[in-house]
Amino acid sequence: AEAGEKADELLEDFRCRCTEAGVATETEEFCGTPVAEILLEAQRHDVVLLGKQTYFQYETGTQQDDIVDKIIEHSPRPVVVAPEQVDVPNATTLIAYDSSLQAAKALNSFVTSGLAEKRTLHLVSVDEQQERADHKIRRAVDYLQKHELSVETHAISSKATVGEVLLDRVAELNAGLLVMGVFGKPSLQSFFFGSTTKHILKNASVPVFVDH
Repeated sequence: AEAGEKADELLEDFRCRCTEAGVATETEEFCGTPVAEILLEAQRHDVVLLGKQTYFQYETGTQQDDIVDKIIEHSPRPVVVAPEQVDVPNATTLIAYDSSLQAAKALNSFVTSGLAEKRTLHLVSVDEQQERADHKIRRAVDYLQKHELSVETHAISSKATVGEVLLDRVAELNAGLLVMGVFGKPSLQSFFFGSTTKHILKNASVPVFVDH
């Protein structure tokens, strides 16, 4: 009963905040395993929006759960992971691209979602060798241009970790959104694997649009 009352309070708070922001709202309440229910409901929608820290087990405690990682790994739709506090929305968007299949899918999902329209796009590739960084970024530029989207490119040669380079560039550009692919395989030379993905999701101060 207490869990039900808490769920009602959360949904009502959500409705009020959406109304204040002028966002059309529908609410649903489900009983079951959070990951399984969210993944099923994701099939009805275009994107899943989650906080960086989630507390779906609120009826038994207040400890952070690991639901975000599981949703990102298995979601049939792109996921936007938002920090607890977000500054004034900024239309500048940084798109991280390493020419892997995961990065290509994330770019496609972002463009087809309509979120790329009317935003200032910056495309970033990172490699220890400048020639490879330049090469990685070309296909993404062609793709965006074919969708009539203008983009500024940043092919970066650096020996620093990719996560550090991307977050530094987010800060430099004052970006309001970071787009990236995740869970790449070493055979695809994806730099969004393991510790890099975790570092970005943990330390990003802006929402992160991710797809795998």
